[in-house]
Amino acid sequence: MNQKAPTLQDVATTAGVSSNTASVVLNGAKSNTRVSEATRQRVLDAAQQLRYHPNAAARSLVHRKTDSIGVIFGVAGSSTDYVTNPYMAGILQGVLKVAGEVGYCVTIFTQPWVNANASAHRFRDGRTDGIIVIASPENSDILEGLSSLGIPLAAVACPGERYSVPTVDVDNRTGIEMAMDHLRELGHYKIALFTGEENMHSTPQRISSYRNRLKDWDCNLPAQWIHTCAYSGAGADAALRKIWQSSERPTAILACNDAIAAGVLAEARSLSIKVPEELSVMGYDDAEIASLQTPPLTTISQPLQQIGELTTHLLLKRLQGVPIEPLTVLLDPKIVVRKSTSVPSEDNQ
Repeated sequence: MNQKAPTLQDVATTAGVSSNTASVVLNGAKSNTRVSEATRQRVLDAAQQLRYHPNAAARSLVHRKTDSIGVIFGVAGSSTDYVTNPYMAGILQGVLKVAGEVGYCVTIFTQPWVNANASAHRFRDGRTDGIIVIASPENSDILEGLSSLGIPLAAVACPGERYSVPTVDVDNRTGIEMAMDHLRELGHYKIALFTGEENMHSTPQRISSYRNRLKDWDCNLPAQWIHTCAYSGAGADAALRKIWQSSERPTAILACNDAIAAGVLAEARSLSIKVPEELSVMGYDDAEIASLQTPPLTTISQPLQQIGELTTHLLLKRLQGVPIEPLTVLLDPKIVVRKSTSVPSEDNQ
């Protein structure tokens, strides 16, 4: 049978003091009660004897501080999706690292945000001191809704400046430019783009950068060479089948994340398309799956853990009332060359 946990009143009785005095000593409650050092020690000894631990909820009410930050993912999905998705997991690793270093707990909100009217009420209870929003769609009102509640916020890959929310992201435009330049240096100019959902913050930036590079090279490629998939990788197989049946095939595919690229590689094997001999494939993220592909994936690396760390530091600054400038921080991407890209074959040039 479980023994009942000792209460604050039990400690007060054992120490021979009032419950108010015990609360002042153990919870830091504000009071006009003056506590001598001898009384304080008696209360601490009683708490140790009874193995009493102050109630975290009670302490948070006293100090108006929970020592906890929340994380909510702006895209719909299950909690399993969030922790297994390489992009989300990489950022979350950085959040957990910094939070642990400064003594904060992390609360992951597993119910997806619907809209402010349906979802905002869940965040009024003050269970966290502040919240990190990761990858909200362009048409989401999550930042507006949470900001209206006065909750300190920081964000990843979101339009945070609209709501004065400090935001961290990778430089998406530069990342696509690096990928396109790598493929062009190999001799490719028939390059298709397989992008993620159109309403995600990074998507229009990456499409714009892709088109600008083609314009720089005076390349006019078929409009259907831009295919919308899902960042989960869904739809990459159908996109490859469709483009491979067209009269003019690309010699390279640039996928806007590694999951899409992995889907392309899997479908290429089923269609007996040799990579990179017949088709070069590039990814984006440099998630763990990139190096495990056959062939290993050439990709654009974004520092996911660093993004999570920096975003957490920005939220902590906001909690401390420290001014934050600039509001948007873009980290530099890097190219990681592996074996999924090569010069196009003479037949495809």
